[in-house]
Amino acid sequence: ITPKTLIVQANDDAQFVTRADAINFAGASYSGFVTNESTANLSGTLAITRTNSTTTAAGVYNNVLVPSGLSSTNYNIVNQAGQYTIVPANQLLVRVANSTTTYGTSPALSISSAQYLASDNTTIRDLTSSINTSNGVFSLTDGSSGSAQFGLSLNNPTLSGAGMPTVGIWDITANNINRTSSNFSNNLVVVGSQTINPKPLTINVTAANKVYDGTVIATPSLSTTDVLTGDNVSLLVGAANFANKNAGTDKTVAATGLGLNGTDIGNYVLQNISAITTADITPKTLTISGITATDKVYDATTQANVSTAGLTTNVMHTAGLIAGDDFHVSATGNFRDANNTANDKNVGNNKTVLLNASYVGADVNNYTVIDQATTTASITPKSIQLTGLSVASSKVYDGTTDASVQGSASLLNSETAGRGSSTDGKPYLNDVLNLVGASTGTYNSKDVTSASSVAFTGISLSGSDANNYTLLAHANASATITPKTLIVQANDDAQFVT
Repeated sequence: ITPKTLIVQANDDAQFVTRADAINFAGASYSGFVTNESTANLSGTLAITRTNSTTTAAGVYNNVLVPSGLSSTNYNIVNQAGQYTIVPANQLLVRVANSTTTYGTSPALSISSAQYLASDNTTIRDLTSSINTSNGVFSLTDGSSGSAQFGLSLNNPTLSGAGMPTVGIWDITANNINRTSSNFSNNLVVVGSQTINPKPLTINVTAANKVYDGTVIATPSLSTTDVLTGDNVSLLVGAANFANKNAGTDKTVAATGLGLNGTDIGNYVLQNISAITTADITPKTLTISGITATDKVYDATTQANVSTAGLTTNVMHTAGLIAGDDFHVSATGNFRDANNTANDKNVGNNKTVLLNASYVGADVNNYTVIDQATTTASITPKSIQLTGLSVASSKVYDGTTDASVQGSASLLNSETAGRGSSTDGKPYLNDVLNLVGASTGTYNSKDVTSASSVAFTGISLSGSDANNYTLLAHANASATITPKTLIVQANDDAQFVT
């Protein structure tokens, strides 16, 4: 922290010719104290000395009243000299009370004394009690027929963009002077100063609501009611941040590095370099797509095999996920009927799969998730095995391939839905299946030498769940054809002798 500049200005003063200087003259005025500090925060004792103290002749002497004696570690004290006037006889000396006001307010100037030195250079006539004020015009009388009227104002002050005297220490001067008294017919001398201190300025901060973006950065808006119209003052902010990045309502926003810029900022003193406000972070929309389901063999359930492998990093970022956020997707699904009105276990191509997704991770609540509702996959029939049939190990050759079937056609024992494997050949419990038709057996050849096996046909599936299965052919039975006995009988015959 570097010291702040503090101007110590010796107040202009005046005294009648032949009169001794007053101790410390008219004192000093100060410009540059921070809020709520004053001369009580300085070390030392103020002393005002006149550098031309031996001069007694009437006249105006610039920069001869010099302040000294004060020090501070927090202020860089700049001492500035004041003017001293030695007033001759028959000249009205008006002392205006040194006062302090705030920038932007009209000064309330008041006269503490009005006197003149009589022509005998001894008698001082005090006219203070005769002063009247009306509409900013001061009037006084000399006790006989003479009078004076005049106004008071700051002496050639620098004006701000708002047209107001700027911060600083300004001498007081008389204007619109009208004198009728021969007792003070010479020039009117006015001494006194007006200190204008900076106007307190508070920056008000609001922050805009935003959609979650993974950062704490807020967008602030700055305003103040303290800047005068016409002044060139702009408001600055270094940063504005939410307390954390997460979505929520009425979240605290801290604005720091508040400041001022512009040609008129010297007329203001900033009351706050930071401010607290609130704003909302609304969840970001995240549209999920890329969940798939794989085809399966019929298992008497509606459950689908769902995969989230398609939700790659690039896919999720395209969907709206902020890079680096902790957000994970899992999903299950069920096959549906053709109208997507109910779960459906049955075989079909490109069946609708109704998805049920869930989301976990530290950043889940920062998103409004639009679920992927469905995907598609197929259910293919399960192959089941026909069994229970047999034939005799052989038959006697009869010139045909027909075989006599033994036993009853049946299926393997049923298993619970979703159990077993797609290749175990078993149907599922509670499925409605019937075997219909008459079993026939057929040799692979009618001939004894080549007949070796019998194939079974004639049995098919029926029932409400038949379309969910493919019936595998019964395993061939080993059987042979044995030769048939063929009697070759020589026919009796006769012939004549010779």
